[in-house]
Amino acid sequence: MEDQEAKTIEYPPVEYDVTAARIAELREYLSLEVQGIEDKGGLALVHEKRMEVKALRVAVEKRRKELKAGALEWGRKVDGKAREIKAELEPIEAHLAAEEKKIADEKARLAEEKRQAVQAKVDALLEYGAPMSWDDVAAMPDEEYADVLEFAKDAHEAEQQAKEAEDRKRREAEEAERRRREEEEKRLAEERAKQEAERKALEEKARKIREDEERIEREQAEARAKIEAERQALEDEKRAERERKEAEARAAQEAQECAEREKREAEERKAREEAEKARQEALRPDKEKLTEFIAELAQIRIPDVSSEEANAIVDRTLDMIGEMQDFIRREINDL
Repeated sequence: MEDQEAKTIEYPPVEYDVTAARIAELREYLSLEVQGIEDKGGLALVHEKRMEVKALRVAVEKRRKELKAGALEWGRKVDGKAREIKAELEPIEAHLAAEEKKIADEKARLAEEKRQAVQAKVDALLEYGAPMSWDDVAAMPDEEYADVLEFAKDAHEAEQQAKEAEDRKRREAEEAERRRREEEEKRLAEERAKQEAERKALEEKARKIREDEERIEREQAEARAKIEAERQALEDEKRAERERKEAEARAAQEAQECAEREKREAEERKAREEAEKARQEALRPDKEKLTEFIAELAQIRIPDVSSEEANAIVDRTLDMIGEMQDFIRREINDL
């Protein structure tokens, strides 16, 4: 029944009142601009055109919902029937997939057992130093593998025995060489001890000579230091007296300059204060007039309008009047 409905269902044509030609006309509004807060006419025109475009957009949205209502209901019916059919099919598919997985898991288990058995044979051969590829071992009959393993074992044991004999010979040779080195090191140590004793005797003699030289040099340095200290003390005394006199002269000069600077700054400050007072007195009539102008702006009569567009103009005008009042107050304070 639903399939028949799907074949016979008809949707209304997709038509909107806003045509391409009408949109082309509206694009001309993109050139409209408001030239600052004083451009009241430009602001009113932009608001009027915006409300016109908004009305068209709302009408298009309303028409879209009307056209789409039937399609949404049909889509919900299609999705519901599909869910019913999938709910019946999914248990059957899951059962069949489980049966396939059971066989695949058993094959994988048997293959793993075979791989482990072959790997154990490969590892056994490696222990006796007889590496063989995994594929070759897998293809080899058990009897043949047993012979190969026995042969590898015998060869490995023979190699180990030969290696042990070689190791014994090497250790004996190393022991003989070690004893020879120990005897040579003992002889060299005795020679080094003798040379060390001679070196220490020479160093002791040189130390005594060096101490005598250092004592003489120290006494001479002390005498020079005493002379230099006396000379430096005399120079320090002269320099201190000179610096004291210079400091007294600088202090007197700085005191005089400070007094003159303070006097000059006081005179300049007084002149600035008198000039500012005179300027404020001259500006007082203008400030009073501007303050009265702010009060007059607050008394402007606002027309009683009813349309949304006119109310928008009135609201914007009130905002502009408030901005003008704030601007005049700030400017008065800055004068």
